[in-house]
Amino acid sequence: MKKPVTFIYFDIGGVLLSWREGHIRAAKKYGVPHEAVSRIVDAHWAAACRGTLSNADYMAMFAKVFGLRDPLPDLTDFWTDHYTPILETHTLVHELKGSYRIGLLTNAENGAMKHATKKGLLPVIPWASVVDSSQLGTIKPETKIYEIAEKAAGVPPEEIFFIDDVPEYVEIAKSRGWQGMVFDTKDVVGSIKMLRIILCG
Repeated sequence: MKKPVTFIYFDIGGVLLSWREGHIRAAKKYGVPHEAVSRIVDAHWAAACRGTLSNADYMAMFAKVFGLRDPLPDLTDFWTDHYTPILETHTLVHELKGSYRIGLLTNAENGAMKHATKKGLLPVIPWASVVDSSQLGTIKPETKIYEIAEKAAGVPPEEIFFIDDVPEYVEIAKSRGWQGMVFDTKDVVGSIKMLRIILCG
């Protein structure tokens, strides 16, 4: 029998806010192929989330594609302008907050949390723990970030439930004894329904 869940970690991008669609919106706005944005993200996003690539240098890559001139906008301020909240998941967070301790476990660029919160892209609750890759120098799926998240949760791994849209990240968590579910951003309603069955009884 599985141990009861006492702590839930939510991923941010693809679970609480829509960022991939934000890249599509930005590409359309500036009249460039979406693939041009994707190439930059695929090559450099991990380094930006780890903090080994500066926001300024990362933004300069996008600025070249978009034809932006100096002074360039702040990277995370720019991108969070193009993201949208996944409101169904926000509602679920508020439903769960009275029954569980809830935290965030995210790969994110430095400052993304601040701007996302300010712009209403994240639920407004007292998070029990915020594990932000840009502040730690490690990213999912590396072992270290899960170890940090476990320590921050302060409960046995078996009592942690993790929700992420990347299957590999959830599988790594499960290999450590966590419980979890892959969130399908293309089927938000179905994912929320399944999470309610698992977590709301």
